[in-house]
Amino acid sequence: MTAAMAFAAMGARSAPVDEAVLAAMSVASARNYSWTVIISNDADQASSVIRGRTAPGGFSQITDTTPSEYLRMRLPGVIPNPLEMVMRSGRILLQTAQGWRFPGELEEQIPEPSRSRRGRANALPGADVPLTYAIRQPHEDLQILVGSGVNLRASGDTFVGELLATGAAQFLNYFGQPQAQVVRAAGAFQCWVQDGHVVRYEVRVNGAVRLGDSRDERSVRWSIVAELRDFGTTTVNVPRAVQIMLGG
Repeated sequence: MTAAMAFAAMGARSAPVDEAVLAAMSVASARNYSWTVIISNDADQASSVIRGRTAPGGFSQITDTTPSEYLRMRLPGVIPNPLEMVMRSGRILLQTAQGWRFPGELEEQIPEPSRSRRGRANALPGADVPLTYAIRQPHEDLQILVGSGVNLRASGDTFVGELLATGAAQFLNYFGQPQAQVVRAAGAFQCWVQDGHVVRYEVRVNGAVRLGDSRDERSVRWSIVAELRDFGTTTVNVPRAVQIMLGG
């Protein structure tokens, strides 16, 4: 989404709000930047910490310091902790114990009982769902905030807003798991601006999801806190072999 599209979608606003929107959208056009995102499950106080160095439109080097237990259960001994990865144009390579691999390549290596189909006694929940691994970067988060943010209010170097259900749902299922069906979602956010860029944002969402074919709804509350820094001075060094695998 471009800044012009964001303005058109959100209608008339005050000048401070317009400046805040530009600051959010400017991250996607930055030559490069570094970031840290902390995703917390408010229900059990569990947190995931993800760090990255990103050149929007180019390569991104990302470290997931706490890869999900479910991912490691499906691929015992293959997924390290922390998990290093490289992304480009929506494609992702994971640095596993067996070298650089696409998530789809790892699907064939999932052993029994993880590979068991639903209905078998030894099947893990969601074992019939293809292996996926998705990471969203801050400039992508900010595009969602701008595109689905309503009731925006700016004060000084901060701005706040509420999320439409469509935007809140994308944060509620933050890792894009296909077995998680968002039933309802709501949320709000706050952003901090410095030198024309958003340098911090906090998103709080709540709602309910269903897993797989289950009719049971599970209440979910997430907090996402991101810090952005080193605009234009971040170094992104990707091995040439990995660049080739990602079409670079």
